[in-house]
Amino acid sequence: FSFAHLNPAVAAGYLSALDPDAVRHREAQAILRAPGSLAQAAPAELADFALGTLIEKDNSDAFYSGRRGLYGPFGANDHLFTQASPSQGPFLDLLEHAPAEGLRLIRGLVEHATLWWREQYIEARRPFPRVTIPFPDGPKSFEGDQSIYHWARSVAPSTVTASALMALEAWGHRQIEAGRPFADVLDDVLGPDGSSIAFVSIAVDLVLSHWPKSRDAAWPIVATPEILAFDNARYLRDLTGVDRMSLFEKEASTARVKRADLEAKPSRRAQLTDTVGQYVFHGEPKQLEELRGALERARNEIKQKPTENEDPINGLGATAERALRMTNPEHWPLIKVKLNDGSEAEGRQFQLDPEELRLKEIKGANADANMEHLNLRINVKAALFEPDKSMPAIVREGIVWARKQASGNAGPPQDEDESDSDFSKEWDRRVVVMAAALAARDYESSDRADVMLWARPILQTASSVKDREYRGNDQIEHNAAAIAVLGLVALYLRDRDIATRDMLIRLACDEHPAVERALGQHFTDFARVDERLPRALVRIVMANAVHPHRTDSDDEDRVNQRDRRVKIEAAIAAEQRWLDGAEGEPIWPDLPDWWSRPRRGLRLGDWTPDEDDDDTESKPEDYVDEQALGMLVSQLDRLTIGVLPSWIVTLAQHLMQWTFEANGPHGAEDRDQDHRPSTWNLHFFEFAGILSVALPQHDVVTMFLAPIMEFRDEAFYDSMAPFVRGFDRATLAIDTKTPENPAEVRRLLANRIKQGWNFRRYEREKTFSSERHAGDALTAMFYQASSFFNNGRPSTPANWDGLDATISTLTELVTEAGSSGYLAVLFLNLVSSSPRAALIPYVVKAMTAWCA
Repeated sequence: FSFAHLNPAVAAGYLSALDPDAVRHREAQAILRAPGSLAQAAPAELADFALGTLIEKDNSDAFYSGRRGLYGPFGANDHLFTQASPSQGPFLDLLEHAPAEGLRLIRGLVEHATLWWREQYIEARRPFPRVTIPFPDGPKSFEGDQSIYHWARSVAPSTVTASALMALEAWGHRQIEAGRPFADVLDDVLGPDGSSIAFVSIAVDLVLSHWPKSRDAAWPIVATPEILAFDNARYLRDLTGVDRMSLFEKEASTARVKRADLEAKPSRRAQLTDTVGQYVFHGEPKQLEELRGALERARNEIKQKPTENEDPINGLGATAERALRMTNPEHWPLIKVKLNDGSEAEGRQFQLDPEELRLKEIKGANADANMEHLNLRINVKAALFEPDKSMPAIVREGIVWARKQASGNAGPPQDEDESDSDFSKEWDRRVVVMAAALAARDYESSDRADVMLWARPILQTASSVKDREYRGNDQIEHNAAAIAVLGLVALYLRDRDIATRDMLIRLACDEHPAVERALGQHFTDFARVDERLPRALVRIVMANAVHPHRTDSDDEDRVNQRDRRVKIEAAIAAEQRWLDGAEGEPIWPDLPDWWSRPRRGLRLGDWTPDEDDDDTESKPEDYVDEQALGMLVSQLDRLTIGVLPSWIVTLAQHLMQWTFEANGPHGAEDRDQDHRPSTWNLHFFEFAGILSVALPQHDVVTMFLAPIMEFRDEAFYDSMAPFVRGFDRATLAIDTKTPENPAEVRRLLANRIKQGWNFRRYEREKTFSSERHAGDALTAMFYQASSFFNNGRPSTPANWDGLDATISTLTELVTEAGSSGYLAVLFLNLVSSSPRAALIPYVVKAMTAWCA
């Protein structure tokens, strides 16, 4: 492709012979991402290939066709480009080498995407918007709504449409700057009657960036209120940066035209409405009359079709009235303005209609009140969750506002959408609880006792009322009961009263993960007050994580739930008696057996009775909520810092025994199990890895490594990956102990990896892939994040000398699987992060194995 321009005939023949439906997905994407000089050598063929690849053929499958609207316009290719840019793909090159083909390709893709968006309107039984621009040689209509007008700025619905439209804008700027008449470029950009309104947005960019060259051709666009309204919204988005793309990735430095080049154009700091004044004072009188007449006709048409609930300031009717008013010089009085150097100058400023000005002032006042309200919410939340930001003034302001809420004197936020009112009320309710929790922790004035009389009932009530929030959201700030826990914790740590302690113990039974997180993050604080309290809370959570399986009888289910509550109440009472010194310490709760099933395989040949797959094991009466239990152990990490409490080790041993059984059976002849405790494994083994850094090597092997290495392959991989990542995270932390023998940990796990089927496969296959479970374990071994977060870079610091202890073991994995491209990439990623002489011998060993 790079040298296709040297033999255009072969390039054209090659592309013509490629069937887009037959070319594999990745290869097709590679051609479109890096087409070399094909745009110069075979432009028509390249455009045909791109259109055939990106636009899906109609599917006769009614089910598929009915669901196509759920995806983007280009299906799997919607985000063909990782970032949108004018230099992505073949668009700009085609426009420059073969403008007709470039325009055909861009128009075909954008019109296809517009048709996809039209289908959403059809499904909703709504008419698709159509905007008509009154050009002198005949009106032209453009189809689409405001969202389509923004496609040139947004990666939604596709980076393909964004890149294509950006390339069109870049090409338009170059054409005008090269001296081509503006009207001719405008015709090319807008296209024929019925085109997508996305092309109008590019035309407006060219109009605003090349004024006054564009003045004579642009007035019909300015005379269209719908375009003015769309562009006003675009202008605000440009100013606020709503559509700024690629916050985390930068464009290649070799890109000929970058997004930054387009963002520097004058159109990003101007709006189409601004040009009306130019026609009033600097345009031809005839042009002004035509503009005024067109706007008046448009205004009258809009009046004949009134719209309910239209914005009186930014609605279509208001936009038309304002634009028409702007065409009258009387509404542009002379004013004096002060310049930066202190001198004065005269200029004209548009004067709004008095009624519109009044509405704007009201809206501005409401906006100020809403902003003040929003700032209070944000400040109280920040002060509670980031103690460094807690200031006496913020604490007092939050208390005053919250008390007004209770008395009904605060008043509702102004100008609030009805759809947002429930959300806003819930947010305010949580902020009241935040203010009470903040008062409990940080309020120190002389009237603290009076404030606590107000705050304590709020915290108690919030902690006992079940929130409606989704249980999967464990963020404390979104759950009133969890926020209340923070306040009750502060009261207990300050006063150490038994009533608050007992309330916290009972809150350990709350089913919401946010409440569990709020308690767990204070385990170290509790330990400073009473080293027994964290243990009591852990046991309560463990007891509460056990649930009875549902049965076929509602009566039996009610009995089982009643029995469960009785057990939990008994566990709470036992912990309270122990903490009060009336009884000895309760033992760690036993967890019910984890119920998994032998994996069913595909059998060829005749069935025999001794190969019966029926699962004869009965389901246990109870099951464990592995999410709740996993959240619990993830809160124990901070207790491994400093002096390690002995109970943490005994708890880990207790949980490891249950986990070992839950992931079994482990015999060589046993079948793999389905429904293993995957979520629990992830949390527990990461905690085990963190804990291992603080343990002697012998205990690490006995408690964790030896049992893990007995697991069957899949369970082993899923367990060792979080274990290794937890171990590495604690090893690299600055406030943890130094592990006794990190090299031995990886050596033992590497030996077990070599026994697995996935590793043995590398002895007979050359491949860059890996079985999913094993692949994640291997990335962990080579200090890399799991696949979802993997960016190809190790999690270790650059030139980390700790790598010297384990590089020998990792190199052995690579050399013993010399045909594995998967391991080769992991190894190269690792050594690239530490280009030190000490690693050269290991690189040589790996290279030798690959060559062999």
